[in-house]
Amino acid sequence: MNVVEPTVAQRTLEHRLADLPESAFSHIKMGYVLLKKLDQDKLTAVVEYVASNFSKRSRYDPDMAAKLSGVDKNIVGDLLSAVALTVGSVFDIDVSKEDFFNYAPKGLILDEVKPVVGEIIDAALERKESLNQDFEQAKSANAVLPSYRFIEHAIDVRLNFAADGSIVRKVPLAVFYLATDSEDQVWFQTSEADLDDLISKLNKARDDMRSACSAIGGWK
Repeated sequence: MNVVEPTVAQRTLEHRLADLPESAFSHIKMGYVLLKKLDQDKLTAVVEYVASNFSKRSRYDPDMAAKLSGVDKNIVGDLLSAVALTVGSVFDIDVSKEDFFNYAPKGLILDEVKPVVGEIIDAALERKESLNQDFEQAKSANAVLPSYRFIEHAIDVRLNFAADGSIVRKVPLAVFYLATDSEDQVWFQTSEADLDDLISKLNKARDDMRSACSAIGGWK
């Protein structure tokens, strides 16, 4: 009886799935269960969100994911991790969803979630060309300087007090946390006027970027 040796792609898939940290196992498993509960529109929206941001290797925005999926923000990370693992395991190699099921760690994928996992794999395989292109472009763009990952903000009000304890001045400020792919963290604050100036400059940068994209083609 001839034994068919696994292909290089299948061995690569096997190693990727075998490298899943034990601490992540239960979260990925729960993520698949959560995905099974989504209706088709929400499932499509979540998979599209992960796929479109996959090349950035960023921390996905839990607020956006919760909005798209209807899943509580406190557990939506499990759902995102499950989609990211699935897409990341197959997007750049020649494998099938049957290969994914065969090489997945025992107990990770329950029988009842196989259909939804299969849908995610199909979606990733359909996007292989664009995912690979985005990934290679992102590698080139990220090769020199730290790259943007996400930004969070809060509104704060600073109070100035007189000697008698009464409030003499109230100053509203926007406080931002900017994350990049480096280990450094950036915090900064702006007044309303500063914020207007920042928005204006960002809009100008966006317009310039669109002009550059149009000029060179194929970049997004």
